[in-house]
Amino acid sequence: MTVDEIIRACQILIAFGGKPTLPEVRPLIDAYYDLDGNGAGGELHIVLDDNNVETHFIRWCFWHAKRQESRALCLVLLMLSNSQRRKL
Repeated sequence: MTVDEIIRACQILIAFGGKPTLPEVRPLIDAYYDLDGNGAGGELHIVLDDNNVETHFIRWCFWHAKRQESRALCLVLLMLSNSQRRKL
């Protein structure tokens, strides 16, 4: 999946407005890891690799991210419940 495809898939989930399911989100996270420079979770390292899945950590990543795909994925992660996030 390319950067543009990740962003578009995130936009679709956000626009849908419901709570995404893990089978919808997991492929986006896998694709995010596959992007150059994201082998250790990229700009979302503290959430994806260190399992700091609380809302304030995701918001911190969102506000400090420089890449659009990181910000888009943060918005999707914020739509998940805490129990869903712990299962990532």
